[in-house]
Amino acid sequence: MGTFWHKPGWTAADRDADGEIRADALRPGIYCEDQAALAQLRRGARVRSREMTATPSGWLLDGQAVFLCTPELAAMFRATATKGPPPASEPEWVAGIAADARAFAARLDRQRPYPSTDKVTRQQRRAAERARSRP
Repeated sequence: MGTFWHKPGWTAADRDADGEIRADALRPGIYCEDQAALAQLRRGARVRSREMTATPSGWLLDGQAVFLCTPELAAMFRATATKGPPPASEPEWVAGIAADARAFAARLDRQRPYPSTDKVTRQQRRAAERARSRP
C-alpha cells in the first residue's frame, strides 16, 4: 500500500522575515511516496468519481496539487510524520478541543429555535374536515 502525505497550506516556517514565501518551501498539496502510490491514488480517485486531471505542472485532485516525492523528500516526510499531538502539548491540545466545544455550544444557545411543528397546516386541517364529512 502506498504512502501519502498531505500539506494543507503554507505555514509560518515557509515564510521568510518579510512574510514572503521562501524559494525552498514545499508547496501545499498531496505528496505520493512513489509511482505505485500515485497509481493507487489515481485508481482511488477514479473509483470514488473524483476529478483527477493532468496539468502541465503535474496532477490535480479536486483542485489540489499532487506531487511525486524524491527519495530524499520521502525520507524527510517519514522522519517528521506525526500520528497525533506531541505528548508535551497534549494538555494544550485537549484544552483547545474543550474550548472549541464550549464555543460551539454557546453558538447553539444563541441560535433561534426551529419553527414549531405543532402548528396544524392547511392541508392537515382540510384532510381532517374531509374525513369528518364522510359517512
